[in-house]
Amino acid sequence: MIVLITPEVDIPNEINLLSHILLNTHISRVHIRKPHKTVYEIDEYITRLPENCYAKISVHHQLGLARKYKLGLHVGLSNGNEEEWANIHPLSVSTHKIEELYQINQLTVKYNYAFISPVFDSISKQGYIAGKSLLDAGNLPRNYNLIALGGIDIFGIPTVKKYGFDGVAVLGAVWHTNQPIEAIESIVDCWNNKG
Repeated sequence: MIVLITPEVDIPNEINLLSHILLNTHISRVHIRKPHKTVYEIDEYITRLPENCYAKISVHHQLGLARKYKLGLHVGLSNGNEEEWANIHPLSVSTHKIEELYQINQLTVKYNYAFISPVFDSISKQGYIAGKSLLDAGNLPRNYNLIALGGIDIFGIPTVKKYGFDGVAVLGAVWHTNQPIEAIESIVDCWNNKG
């Protein structure tokens, strides 16, 4: 599973690039994470993307938009109003400690997947250093898919796969390049052992 997270701050030609990626690559999901935008700006952003791709899109913390456009929803572990999330699919969550993964298994809400980060030093966030032994999380028993996030690029993917993760989430390795489409295609190929 490959998840592409949007850059926090818009980049030139972002909608066209993201539309191309949604339509022409084998990524599993795109996560729209725009913490500096209002709900109205995120709504407008979504409407500029191909509607036939909405099934591959999740929004961060925007339950109303997830419902309006039938998108996935990504939440923090402490954001919880589980009853409100009942009909949202897929539902995903962020974690930063192995202990939080054990907690997820005990919750009544069933997440489809969880991010754990940072497994490597972040590419996009200065000073966001890899968590001690987070790679070991890949081997934990779980009832959801576990996605490695943080510093993921084509060089880290073989390690992540070796540790038993179900997928990767990428941001900096794609958006901090001059060729985001080629970057995500290389990541997809690497995950699928073609590169």
